Amino acid sequence: MKRLGLVPALGLMLAFALAACGSAASPLPTGVVNLSLLAGPTCPVERIPPDPNCAPRPVADAEIIVLTADGREVTRVKSDAAGHITLRLPLGDYILRPVAAAGGFPMAPAETPVRVTAAPTELTLDYDTGIR
Repeated sequence: MKRLGLVPALGLMLAFALAACGSAASPLPTGVVNLSLLAGPTCPVERIPPDPNCAPRPVADAEIIVLTADGREVTRVKSDAAGHITLRLPLGDYILRPVAAAGGFPMAPAETPVRVTAAPTELTLDYDTGIR
């Protein structure tokens, strides 16, 4: 039985290590979801033509929990002052779970499924102010 000397054996181990590094998984491809959080109605009576002062208003500082399709939490995010959130997630299916604000006003929408693809996704979540 022939034994490898120390230098060839180290070279062989280094070759295996480099091959393993070269086959390491690359980062998962991601997509972007742009969320707009809007609360409405903002006036008790709808007018024709619509009153610009009664347009839905942005929901600032609202928390959204992002879950995988099987219910595992991925992240929690909050909307900015304009009611926007931008998510960058690996491609796949997710559930957006709005967290009810303290006092329940405005009322958060139900969970919303979203599919993240290579193309950006634009989504509006409508919060109910309770005004009728």
